[in-house]
Amino acid sequence: MRSTRTKPALDPAATRLAILDSATKLFAESGFAATSLNRIAQAAGVPKSLVLYHFESKEGLWNAVFQAKGQLIHQVAQAIIDGDPSVTILDLVRAKFHTLQQNPDLVRLMGWMSLENREPNPEIAKRAKKVREVIRSQPERFQSPPGLEPDKYVVILMTAVDGFFRFRNVYERIMACPMTSTESEEEFLANLLALSGPTTQNPAYGL
Repeated sequence: MRSTRTKPALDPAATRLAILDSATKLFAESGFAATSLNRIAQAAGVPKSLVLYHFESKEGLWNAVFQAKGQLIHQVAQAIIDGDPSVTILDLVRAKFHTLQQNPDLVRLMGWMSLENREPNPEIAKRAKKVREVIRSQPERFQSPPGLEPDKYVVILMTAVDGFFRFRNVYERIMACPMTSTESEEEFLANLLALSGPTTQNPAYGL
């Protein structure tokens, strides 16, 4: 007699998360071009049709990975856009630092995005443009060193954070200077912020 038992229904939220996790690991390992939806579906244990149902395309999945991994940065950026007077340039730098510290796959993903010359997530790019416009239009609020425009100051600090996580293992060997321990990570952030002038903690974002 044929079994009448049916497979348990897949939880949509759990399925989406499993796909995102698998995509994050595979994109970080092989980049966008070399990672197929079939491979992602197999790693997540779901049919390819479910991947397309949740994300529509490989491009949509790639963008969703960046959106999911950058939530803290998005929150701080949105607070700047919304005019929260307690949020500063350094809060944005801290958010970027802690995001990369907690998500090493994101460092590799950004490396692939650069190597493959890929366009950024449209939502992230749109938000970043708004943040730049706000910072640029309020130099009295978002202060920077003399002769340096605030928005360009942000780019310099954020690039320093990116470079630290992407190349620290190289400089650790070249300079014989510890850079990959948790202690050295926190020391780098403290020194970077100290170079930027007086700092305060922002408990609203755990920064």
